Amino acid sequence: MATYTVLLELAYRGGTDPRRLRDLLEANNLSPRYLEPVVQALVKEGILVSHRGPKGGYALAKSRQEVNLGQVARLVAGVDREVDEQESDLFGVVKGIVQEAEVKAMVYLDGLTLQDLCNLAYRSGIHNPWAMGDTPI
Repeated sequence: MATYTVLLELAYRGGTDPRRLRDLLEANNLSPRYLEPVVQALVKEGILVSHRGPKGGYALAKSRQEVNLGQVARLVAGVDREVDEQESDLFGVVKGIVQEAEVKAMVYLDGLTLQDLCNLAYRSGIHNPWAMGDTPI
């Protein structure tokens, strides 16, 4: 969920300027340990763009409508698998159930975009400094 939170922060409150990863993490009480490799993978996948320099940071590389949550979930799952520890005997017990749940979740997430999350945040009354009046973003 931390990955989606950072993406939503960029999509909903990011404006057009890049945001430093540290600021994104602090704004949402997240740990950099897990997110740094995920953010790097998002850049490599073309979902985020990295800007260097004193005003550098991360920004969306695509529009909110183009960022599919299923694509993000698959990317995060790939990073998670890379950092998983060796499988234990108990891992095999839950593996099939988790894989089945992941397939069902992907079908749902494939139908959602960052724009959908932004709309939900707007309807929930979450402050957006970049919104114009009462118009949904």
